[in-house]
Amino acid sequence: LTIFIFGAIITAVGPKFSELYWNDKAEFDKIIKFSSKLIFWITGTISIITIVFSDQLLSLFGEEFIAGSSILIILSISNLFNAMTGPGGILLDMIGKHNIRRNAIIIATIIALIIAPFLIEQYAGVGLAIVLLIHNIIGNTITIIYLNRRMNINLVYIPSWAK
Repeated sequence: LTIFIFGAIITAVGPKFSELYWNDKAEFDKIIKFSSKLIFWITGTISIITIVFSDQLLSLFGEEFIAGSSILIILSISNLFNAMTGPGGILLDMIGKHNIRRNAIIIATIIALIIAPFLIEQYAGVGLAIVLLIHNIIGNTITIIYLNRRMNINLVYIPSWAK
């Protein structure tokens, strides 16, 4: 659900990023802040609810599914991190910096491929969820650091830290 909502939001604002980045920096800043807040409040809230009520949600599919709650919690933490770091990937694509996104994904994937065999062998499905979480954290962190330091664009939205 969070991935669907995140995708819907970035699909709607992506073209606006491109248009405003080149033509209206003030409006560009507003749409960045608006989309980051929207993503955080909608997908972040769903992620937190999923974390808190993972056993109850999984029990809807049958008692045997509750065993997967740690996997669901780890994947929900990954979605929560996504919610806090905003639409960096699509923003890079829309402003002609897709090579930065590609490089972030390549670095994150190489690291994930290196650690995956060990974590999956040791922890099975939980290990794979951890690999996906690490991949997401590395890719998003590279993206937000690049945007912040090189382009002075802040996508991170955490309510207590927001300006």
